[in-house]
Amino acid sequence: MRRSLALAATLAAAVAAPAHASLFGTAVGATDFTGTRSIGNGLTGAATYGTAFSISWTITQIGNQFRYSYDITVPQGRGTGLSHVLFSLSANCAEKSPTAPMPTSGCFYNPTYTGGVGVVEIKSNTQQQSNENLGNPIFGVKINTNGGLQGNVNITFFSERAPMWGDFYAKGGGNPTNTVENIGHDTPSMNKIDFVATPDTQTVVPEPSSMVLMGTGVLGLVAAARRRR
Repeated sequence: MRRSLALAATLAAAVAAPAHASLFGTAVGATDFTGTRSIGNGLTGAATYGTAFSISWTITQIGNQFRYSYDITVPQGRGTGLSHVLFSLSANCAEKSPTAPMPTSGCFYNPTYTGGVGVVEIKSNTQQQSNENLGNPIFGVKINTNGGLQGNVNITFFSERAPMWGDFYAKGGGNPTNTVENIGHDTPSMNKIDFVATPDTQTVVPEPSSMVLMGTGVLGLVAAARRRR
């Protein structure tokens, strides 16, 4: 009997914990609304980017939207200027026009960054699309810089999506072999250090006032049910 129970427990554990489990796409806790990743500490890179590259973020909730601000340190030197970056997004994301009402599918808008706003694309990004050393495709936003950015670079945008653990990729312009990505992108990981916080959830976090109203409504229903008894 004990052997049967032990076997059943082992099988249950195997089903509950797949061999390729990953934190990708899971919620980011409030304590991780600020964070930093660097080479050897969540990031892996090639050429000069593989020796010195880092990204830090600060996420601020403003009502039903979030402000995502990323500070990127790009190595300085010949051919290291930043060409573009990729941030993973949910598959149903679309860029929102600054003048349009907030659609349920819109999760990226009002981008600003060092050097001015370049071309922004939301799509499936593959290695064949000038993303050298990129393994698995990344569905998300591609932000093209105006070229040659080195040193401290800031990228800020807004989203109604709460942060999830996602993927990040960056490529140099002068030397396309300068690339960097988070370790968890191609290697399944249960360690949050191997991911970057991105707007990758498909639900909108309600404002505190909405939560209070919802809670009041639930309490009212409970009270009514008790009176009926």
